[in-house]
Amino acid sequence: ACPDEKDTEVFKRIKMIVVSVLFASGIPFFHEGQEIGHSKNGKSNTYNTGDKDNGFDYQLLAERKDLYHFFIEAIALKKKFISIMKDNYLDLPSHMSFVNLANGALRIDYEASDSVISFVYNPTNDSIMCDFEDYVRLVFNDTGSVEDSEFFIRLAIIPSKTVSVFLKKKAGTLSSWKENEK
Repeated sequence: ACPDEKDTEVFKRIKMIVVSVLFASGIPFFHEGQEIGHSKNGKSNTYNTGDKDNGFDYQLLAERKDLYHFFIEAIALKKKFISIMKDNYLDLPSHMSFVNLANGALRIDYEASDSVISFVYNPTNDSIMCDFEDYVRLVFNDTGSVEDSEFFIRLAIIPSKTVSVFLKKKAGTLSSWKENEK
């Protein structure tokens, strides 16, 4: 889709798309090798072209371990969020909101029982600013999990071609997110 981009830019897009698919409603589906940017050599239909196009490339995995580790951390984050999200997908519109940001970037806020989870997607070529009404904690970004930090902000700079995930505990909730995981 972006043939003129360098691999580093393509890898940023892969990470953003992994989070998009993983945190969409329903059961996420990934093709083998998608998490490390495996390609089918430009072919759209490879059902009968053999292992060269369809086999898992372990050499590519060795070269792109950072993408693989990002994928593993994104799955771990999804598992943590499942425990605090509501179970009924039919109710999603009642506790989700979308905020259009500069240049086509998007913030999706998901209101859980004791917190608000915000996903900020910036598919643009420029960094954007995202202003929150209250302090939020950065828990995940293009480097993977940063949930051990106590980094609270109200104004976030989201680099180009990345997604950042923020968590805000609702007022009056006594337990922390980490305590909910235990």
